[in-house]
Amino acid sequence: MDASVNVPLLQVPTSLNRGEGDIHIFGNPHYWLDPANGKIIAQNIYNGLVRLDPDHRDAFAANLQHFDETIDAKNQGMDCQGQCFQKHESDRLPQRMALF
Repeated sequence: MDASVNVPLLQVPTSLNRGEGDIHIFGNPHYWLDPANGKIIAQNIYNGLVRLDPDHRDAFAANLQHFDETIDAKNQGMDCQGQCFQKHESDRLPQRMALF
């Protein structure tokens, strides 16, 4: 099961050059750090579990719903549009370090 299905790719290189250091050819692999992606990842896990064990679909669905509700509750008011950890323009992370 691939938990990254439908997760938007970030920082996919347009060219490959090992001189630039550790290059992730498919983009930034730290997709799970964005809380919004957690719901996509959980849905992918749910889909895989249902494929493997369809008799427990209802239990998996209840757990997925609980997870989604928890993420939504914790994200209430957290839509900072990239400003949450920024006091001044100089505090921004360099693009190569941006996670979400």
